[in-house]
Amino acid sequence: ILDGIYNALREMGFSGGNTSAASDLGVAVLELRTAVLGAWLNVLINLSNKKDKEKAASYRKTGEEMLAGLVPLADRLFAEIAQICEG
Repeated sequence: ILDGIYNALREMGFSGGNTSAASDLGVAVLELRTAVLGAWLNVLINLSNKKDKEKAASYRKTGEEMLAGLVPLADRLFAEIAQICEG
């Protein structure tokens, strides 16, 4: 989803575009970032109860890899959108 927002931002050529729409995208990025981190907390809770520790470790690794890509992407998108909103 964040990749889609990033591509949409590029395709719409937001530099100098409609800053109201840019701020809406910024809010969407923040909401998605929060959802990803909130979901991760739920995963951590569930992993601690998993009997198969090998599988739990595999899920944890996959989740950490996803977070390592998604959170920085959301932060970068938000920074770019904030710059657009500043003019």
